Amino acid sequence: MKKIFILPALLCCLFFSIDSKSQITYETTFNVGILSEVYLRSSGWKFMDLNIVSHQLTLYNLDYSVYKSIAIPSGGGTLTNVYFITENLFDNDSTDLEYAAMYGAGSGFNTFPITTIFDETGNQLFSADSVYPSGGDWLLYFGYSPFPILATDSGTFMLLNSNGFPILPRTKIYKLPGTFDLPTCCESGSFLGGTNQYLTGYNSGFNMYSAPNPAKNFTKVYFELPENITTGQLVFFNTLANEVKRFTVDDLFNYIQVSTDDLPSGTYSYKIITSQGASEGKQLVVVQ
Repeated sequence: MKKIFILPALLCCLFFSIDSKSQITYETTFNVGILSEVYLRSSGWKFMDLNIVSHQLTLYNLDYSVYKSIAIPSGGGTLTNVYFITENLFDNDSTDLEYAAMYGAGSGFNTFPITTIFDETGNQLFSADSVYPSGGDWLLYFGYSPFPILATDSGTFMLLNSNGFPILPRTKIYKLPGTFDLPTCCESGSFLGGTNQYLTGYNSGFNMYSAPNPAKNFTKVYFELPENITTGQLVFFNTLANEVKRFTVDDLFNYIQVSTDDLPSGTYSYKIITSQGASEGKQLVVVQ
């Protein structure tokens, strides 16, 4: 008779084992704003927090311990974003990290971007003004290639757009000494952009940026809704991830002007949410 009860007991244990593994479980909360993910070829996946006000870039291990904390140097303007955090792209030394920092200089219609590449100790490897990664977030934005880094059999290339006003825009192409850090799933067909740097398609077609950024009284958020999507919600969040503004956008216009008069100085994130998903999060700096 004992054997009769063994099978039901085993099935019961198996059911609860499978059921427990299928649950979504809360892990932790980071009180640092909105995290991104970064893949490093030698060190694997990391969480990333970028504080553009304090010029601090922090990478976390998957157990939530701090992997590296990097002080971003001043670059002749206001820090707006960081791209291409890598161990192998901008030099042949895989023992440290490098990254591209984006700065905005000037004001109003005289705003121009600066792209500077540093290693983790603050040594400058490259700098150019009036250029930004293709698909970047700039006021004078007359067309783009959405893939700033191109990995090919002939080498790895970086595409930087020039400030096009008042002449036609130009794209400057640089050959890089290294290769991009890609997980195994993405080793071929490597078109890369943004902080979600393992992606093969940049993002889902929003092509979103804001200008002026930093903003004092207002900013304009430019966007393209994905194909077959006619409306969405543009949502702004503060550093505590609390919603502070929300607007309905549609495909009749490619930008919306947003007043920042009622926002305290600080860093805000924004994204467009649609029925088919959300855009990559962007950052807006408000200076009152």
